[in-house]
Amino acid sequence: MTTRGITAGVDGSPESLAAAEWAADEAVRRGTSLRLLHAWRWEPLDLPLVQNPETEAERARVLLEAALTRVCDRRPELEVTATVVPEHAVPALLRESRDAELLVLGSRGHGAVLGFLLGSYGQQVIAEAHCPVVSVRRPGGPGTHLNHLPDHATPGRGGPHRDASGGTEPDGVASGAAKPDGVASGGKEPDRLVSGPEGPGRRAPGGEEFRPGADGEVVVGVQGGADESADVLRFAFGAARARGSRLRAVRAWSLPPLYAYSPGSLALADEAGGLEPYERKALGAVLAPWRERFPDVQVTEHVEIGSAGQVLLSAAGRAALLVVGRRVRRTPVGPRIGSTAHAALHHAHCPVAVVPHP
Repeated sequence: MTTRGITAGVDGSPESLAAAEWAADEAVRRGTSLRLLHAWRWEPLDLPLVQNPETEAERARVLLEAALTRVCDRRPELEVTATVVPEHAVPALLRESRDAELLVLGSRGHGAVLGFLLGSYGQQVIAEAHCPVVSVRRPGGPGTHLNHLPDHATPGRGGPHRDASGGTEPDGVASGAAKPDGVASGGKEPDRLVSGPEGPGRRAPGGEEFRPGADGEVVVGVQGGADESADVLRFAFGAARARGSRLRAVRAWSLPPLYAYSPGSLALADEAGGLEPYERKALGAVLAPWRERFPDVQVTEHVEIGSAGQVLLSAAGRAALLVVGRRVRRTPVGPRIGSTAHAALHHAHCPVAVVPHP
């Protein structure tokens, strides 16, 4: 099954509009299409209020049209579709993640102590999505980067246009649920809407100079061996190439507990000249095949002692994108995103991509 490019979830909030704009820029970088998705389902409330499904459906459609107009004004050359689906947000987004190349969501609120909250559905979607998910902070937040491309980097796609197309009814429509255009179940399918960037230099961790914002680095956390890191590095190298930016590969390490010391492990560390040189050698080995596949991507290797979350956040202080992995596994309490991804999502000042891997 072919993918449908990038999908951005839209709910009308400033955070989701920031995500849609970021997704539009990313789609242009990758030379792919963008799909705006709003999930809405009519469910009467048990309250003494006047409730009109047609009015609520029209509100959902107006919300999505506003997002479409905003994206098209920003990227008129981009092919964009916008669809309202009659179901709850989490199942709709998870179903979308099966076919999408990338899913983009907005983050919601943040503070100096707690970081930002992912919202009612963001964390669940990130924990269960089948494709990489990027979480984008709202405009005006500290360290927010809505990366703009220079005009010469924009591939042509033709001007915007609108078209109404039919299609099968989205799965998961309950009997009696209102259609997104306000037509009761069994009515016509809702219309699909179609329409067819520099700051002063500074020092990055490690002493190298780079420019923040659109020219900032892509930072990727590298844990484990070649197999475990493959999907994460494939995404990170591709993102760096699409931006024409440098990639910083970060590997955090810590002193092993006493019970973990053994003659064999100590011998390996001694051969490498110590624990940190051993970790540097391991990182270099993991990166080697990806350097060959992406010879045009400049790579900086960053090895530092400390917790993975703290080291990554320090290295990504002025990054354009932070990439972390999420192991695909089931636990008694359901899917989890892991401590490193959790720290990045709640405290990073840039968009964070969470990539599922075995």
